[in-house]
Amino acid sequence: ALYIHNETFNIWTHAVGCAYILWRLTALYLHGLGACGPSATVAVLTYYVAALFCLMSSTTYHLFGGVSSKRTHDILLRIDMLGIGALIAGSYVPGLLFTFRDRPLAGVGYFALMASFALAAAACPSRRQRLLSMATAIGVVPAGDWTIHPTSAERAVHLAPFIGMFACYGIELAIFFFRVPERLNP
Repeated sequence: ALYIHNETFNIWTHAVGCAYILWRLTALYLHGLGACGPSATVAVLTYYVAALFCLMSSTTYHLFGGVSSKRTHDILLRIDMLGIGALIAGSYVPGLLFTFRDRPLAGVGYFALMASFALAAAACPSRRQRLLSMATAIGVVPAGDWTIHPTSAERAVHLAPFIGMFACYGIELAIFFFRVPERLNP
């Protein structure tokens, strides 16, 4: 039987997101993603695979985490945190590849810093909110760096979507940090 409970929103939003990412990957494959060049292909595939892993692990956790043993719950929670960390890391890859194409060591440094917080969140679920918040907030540093170095043409094309992406991350971070909807209907 299908019924509404405190995990329903999480299950369905993650499952629908998973289906969307599968659809996008299929569309990209059918339309020749490789034609964009190796760097763009790596960047886009890294992001989509990370998103798929995150959404699949979160769907599984929210679907089975509350009805399983404590041990299984804890394992699913760690995998879910690893998925969230993977998506944060995967979403950095395209920006870092393109932004720091002339300064790859800076991009690697920013990625390593962010990834350390994302991995720590998977290892320490009790501190996941702070660690994932820090992994996300660290994005401000390379973002600020990017605002100094692009050409005016790059800035004109990418600044509005860039700000939109950060706004979305801020909203998602607030939902995660304040445990909405779990806190509203425990």
